[in-house]
Amino acid sequence: MNFVDPKSAQTAVDARYRIILIIWLAMLASLGLYFLMTKFIEVSAADGDGTILWVLWALGVAITGISFLLKRALLSKAVREQRIEAVQVAYIIAFALCDAGGIFGVLAYFSTGHRYYYLLFITPVLGMLLHMPSRDDLVSASFKR
Repeated sequence: MNFVDPKSAQTAVDARYRIILIIWLAMLASLGLYFLMTKFIEVSAADGDGTILWVLWALGVAITGISFLLKRALLSKAVREQRIEAVQVAYIIAFALCDAGGIFGVLAYFSTGHRYYYLLFITPVLGMLLHMPSRDDLVSASFKR
């Protein structure tokens, strides 16, 4: 049976939490940069009814929803197996999926030039805000209480 020093375990939790928080902030900032890029690069509006825009929006909503389901499954597995490094992986995958929704927004802007392209950025940003890292997930996966 392995005994874990509570002080070293807390230090490991704090270090991982800071890393996850920095990654979260960087990914959230990337969504903002994607949106700013669409503001500074002019694109002519394409003819059409905006079907591509709404298809990309639906994909963005779906992938953001999947990020929550996948994160929940990976976090429960990390707690069950007591693997703190798996918590970091769960968060990074969730962040990346939300970021993909932002890329759909950029794609919609450059492919359609539709005036409502900004709607595709709302869902991923809300998803990222809801994915804000929690220290409790790390504590749960680091040692049993």
